Amino acid sequence: MLTTERLKCTFVCFQLRNVRFQYDGAPAHKTSSVKQYLLEEFREQIIVYGVLKEWPPRSPDITQIDFFLWGYLKQQVYATPPPTLQDLQ
Repeated sequence: MLTTERLKCTFVCFQLRNVRFQYDGAPAHKTSSVKQYLLEEFREQIIVYGVLKEWPPRSPDITQIDFFLWGYLKQQVYATPPPTLQDLQ
């Protein structure tokens, strides 16, 4: 079983500060101590379905650029619509 001490050592020893931690939220991983530790250590760098950052379910192979790009494109699409058809073109 992976303890918080081992996880912390892994991130400190390898200097993984730019890492995004993808947390699947499986029932076995939902203990309060695990959630508390992850939120304290990763803050905005934790990716949890339904919390903090939107992440598509069942997508373990999505890359960071995909993660950024789709959210950015969605923002652009839903931004203020162009006032005229000519502006749209």
